[in-house]
Amino acid sequence: MRIDQYFEKDMSLQPYRIRQWHQQTRGKHTVCISPHWHIQLEFLRIISGKLQMTVGEENFQAEAGALIIINPKQIHSGICLSEELAYDVVQIDIAALINDFSASQRFLEPLINEKVRFIVNPADTTAPQIVTELIDYLHSDQHPLVIVAKIYQTIGELYHLYAVEQGIFNATNDKLRQALEYIDNHYCEPLSVRLICQQFNYNESYFCRIFKKATGLTLSAYIRILRMEKAQRLLQKPGISISQVAAECGYSDPDYFRVCMRKHFKQAPSELRDKLSRR
Repeated sequence: MRIDQYFEKDMSLQPYRIRQWHQQTRGKHTVCISPHWHIQLEFLRIISGKLQMTVGEENFQAEAGALIIINPKQIHSGICLSEELAYDVVQIDIAALINDFSASQRFLEPLINEKVRFIVNPADTTAPQIVTELIDYLHSDQHPLVIVAKIYQTIGELYHLYAVEQGIFNATNDKLRQALEYIDNHYCEPLSVRLICQQFNYNESYFCRIFKKATGLTLSAYIRILRMEKAQRLLQKPGISISQVAAECGYSDPDYFRVCMRKHFKQAPSELRDKLSRR
């Protein structure tokens, strides 16, 4: 069962598009991070619990104290491996930090263009300290200019210690991201491996292999998770029936929808709705 508490701190740094929040998830084997990608550089600092992460083609476990760095445009997902999981998230829009200084162009543009990536071993202890200092600054009363300077400093320290030149990534990643984007926009419609492969000119067995490698999930499991998360959001809306929720999530049979909900959340839709209403 997934029950998330989500907090976001407005740091008055909107021109730089910096976001930081704390996330808590309860429920072992819960998919707490659905497979997705974004253009921001992201840090996940694990506070408690255990997390199974898939980042790009890497699959690993991270426990309290670990830092996970998600580079721009990397497909990633996560499954909670403990009864409770808590972690801090920092997202930095690298493009917003590029200015007329040659250093910002020289070192930040390669991150956006996938010529450079930060690669950190989950057992590393230095990277978590660097990001913890940044989070402390984001929660401090420091002048915004000081905080922005700290962001540059943090990226610079990570660059010095963990940057790896990898060249421009091949078109396979771009096409897979396009396929994911298509799925994210059409997951409430009838979708199949064959349809996706026809749409993006994939061999079916090859697509299944790279999709599972990139997301840790089969296509059907991925679509089911997206539908269940949408169902959870819709159940919080007043006046919407279970049958309407089922239809909006792509289920023509409300009874089958109830079976899927119970399997995913370990609760019937009505029970989940009651629990969510008490939050």
